[in-house]
Amino acid sequence: MNLVFNRLLIFDGSHCLHRSLCEPHLWEMKNIRGERTGGVYGTLQTILKESSTYNYFPVVVFDGHLSQRRLEIFPNYKKTLDKQLLLESNEPLNEQQQLELEHRREYNTQREILKKLLPAFGIPVLHFSDWEGDDIIYVLTKMCKDSIVVSDDKDLIQLVADTFERRCRIRRGMRDEFVDTKYLNEHNIDLNSFVACKAIIGDPSDNIPSACFKVGEKTAPDLYKLYQVSMQTINSFPKDEKELEKECKLANISKRKAYLNFNENQFLQNILLMDLKLVDNDITENLIQKIQSEILSTYNIIEGDLIQTILNELDIKSFIINNLLDNITNLSKYVKIEDYEKYIDTPDIKQKKLGKLF
Repeated sequence: MNLVFNRLLIFDGSHCLHRSLCEPHLWEMKNIRGERTGGVYGTLQTILKESSTYNYFPVVVFDGHLSQRRLEIFPNYKKTLDKQLLLESNEPLNEQQQLELEHRREYNTQREILKKLLPAFGIPVLHFSDWEGDDIIYVLTKMCKDSIVVSDDKDLIQLVADTFERRCRIRRGMRDEFVDTKYLNEHNIDLNSFVACKAIIGDPSDNIPSACFKVGEKTAPDLYKLYQVSMQTINSFPKDEKELEKECKLANISKRKAYLNFNENQFLQNILLMDLKLVDNDITENLIQKIQSEILSTYNIIEGDLIQTILNELDIKSFIINNLLDNITNLSKYVKIEDYEKYIDTPDIKQKKLGKLF
């Protein structure tokens, strides 16, 4: 895949919006008509804060739809029972269920607002049908020479890279930390083992079942080590306690009877659902062209009137619009690889053309 972009600050839009809506003071933020606006405000503030800190141009990615490939592997992927019951129930909802349902509605409403508002700032928003946000982020990092992904989603650790061709780091705002190759080495994290352990544990939030009952984060690494050793020695996983004891000694790990609960088929299915490298098989030339087109047609166009109209409707007056506009204008030279060298030490005339919009 050819590198197209120079420096991008890639925001996991779903995470940013959810995180904002979970902040009590932002959840209670409303306009004069009583409509909640804190998700939009919080997301704008996050983009402003991070783009002010790093000289990387911001791009925001939202979920489009569930991956067709994953649904073919596991039809119940991300179809949690609680969510279905909440959406389909005709019974009166309790207070917690009402709050969850309202949160879902607010997320959808404010996401649609952000999809109109952010491009007016010149910030591209990527949102494609049949593509999950994490997958689009993965593809975009492979198109970029140097990228920072802003998200606390642990799954995105898989994107960390530092090669001659490209670099990708993860900015985890809630922990105020960077995850890069140095971090992985210091915390003894091997990405292949990381994915395998996640496949063993499963992910209830995505309705991905555990591959081994009574095995969690602490014991999953030993189980994966046992699996690797067993595949090399007996070409299968231990079937009884006698085999388990022998293989645990060979793997130099403590024997746990719970390991006999291991479901290899579930484990391998979970790998197919969780390993982001497998997205390579889904990438099409059409997708690459759509990503390029969306970013290159948006990043240098600012629609001041539309920004003002939307923020007036939301009654958001405390957000200083020109602070973000100044950032976007100053960072636009970092988007395209071929343009970057031209802009070094060159006055940015775009700001002079824009002037003070408000």
